[in-house]
Amino acid sequence: MLPVEKPAHPPQKLTSPEVQHKCDEALKEKNKHHFSNHYYAAPEVTTQLKALYHSKCAFCETNTAAGAALQVDHYRPKKQLQDDPNHLGYYWLGYEWTNLILACQKCNRAKSNHFPIAGKRVWEPQANPKEWKLQSTSFLAEQPLLLNPEYDAVADYFEFNANGEIHPVQHDSGSATKSETTIALCNLNREDLVIARKTCLDNLLYRGILPILKLVQDYQQKFPDKFQSEEDNFWQEACQIIQDHLFQSQTPEAPYTLFMRYAVSQLEDFIPIDLSPDRRRLLQDLLEAREPDSSIE
Repeated sequence: MLPVEKPAHPPQKLTSPEVQHKCDEALKEKNKHHFSNHYYAAPEVTTQLKALYHSKCAFCETNTAAGAALQVDHYRPKKQLQDDPNHLGYYWLGYEWTNLILACQKCNRAKSNHFPIAGKRVWEPQANPKEWKLQSTSFLAEQPLLLNPEYDAVADYFEFNANGEIHPVQHDSGSATKSETTIALCNLNREDLVIARKTCLDNLLYRGILPILKLVQDYQQKFPDKFQSEEDNFWQEACQIIQDHLFQSQTPEAPYTLFMRYAVSQLEDFIPIDLSPDRRRLLQDLLEAREPDSSIE
């Protein structure tokens, strides 16, 4: 999950007379309405969501460009809720821009029509359509337990281990309900996903940082008098290469950005335990030699 800021103005397709007609139909037919992905998942809508989410799943951050297609999902389900069979679903939000989110097939299937809350459920369309927006007063009062990267500060809810597993952060209140629910609901510790996160970390370490570290140590042993002196360009270049690797691993377009940002912030705890003390100290020197790049957003 990576926080994003969705443009307030919806794609033109969602404001067309055809979609307004479909909305009117949904209000009459409720959960019996046939929701047409020709409209809510139109190419124009999908393109904007892919740009917003950097072609990654909003929940697990899997980039499926080389595999199964991403799907336009509804944050609040448009059909009957599995958490409360008496609720017909948020049928009036079937074509609502702020309710549309990008999801991979696995997260979409796992999430299904679940929408657990801790507050007061909205059972029918609010009289004022402005209340249909994601951050409306009535919807915020529901206190959703499924995190939404368009609203929640998701980085505050999760932590990771070096194996690629995601865990809830215990807040001051002692409650990790939202993070626990999101992890369970979207199955964010499924085996293939954990392996994929771990692979990204391994690539950073074993293909990026550690080979450079070995070259630096070899250089240090060969040229001890020149090492880290003012005229030592090799040291400066090594620092720059390390920082470039760290920067690229944390960009919004990179795979599993939230995990990689956490791993980089805790890098000393994520590097191999068999790294010698000399190399560990050298790595620390490399990391401290340059100020961290603040341009990552």
